[in-house]
Amino acid sequence: MSGRGRLIGLAVVALAVVGVAVWAVLQWGPRADAGPEVGASVDPAAIVNDPDLRAQVKVTACAREADGRWTARGEVADGLGRDQALVITISYTNADATVLDRRQVTVDVGEGESVAWSVTSAALEEENVTCVLRGVG
Repeated sequence: MSGRGRLIGLAVVALAVVGVAVWAVLQWGPRADAGPEVGASVDPAAIVNDPDLRAQVKVTACAREADGRWTARGEVADGLGRDQALVITISYTNADATVLDRRQVTVDVGEGESVAWSVTSAALEEENVTCVLRGVG
């Protein structure tokens, strides 16, 4: 086989490998119709935690969904006497306190109002997860 023939053969193999990889991602990757909306993933360095705002937020439930995702639910009450948009960060931890996932949700709270909120993790294999209020900003 000539040098040009080998080069063409390698190019065909490379394209086939890329095609299989793209097909696999499309076949088994995340799906938009896969259940409750997952909160935004979080860079730990970007988490804001203001103690005055944190005092306004309660986590009232942490429950596993049928698809393996975990949903944290709670309530936020206006404690500053004005409209506010709070970014709530939840860490999903295992029994060893290892963070498995972090998600954020933004909650708009009107002056004098209390608002329910929820945020859902990615699917986790753990059976025992704790939803930890990590930050409020």
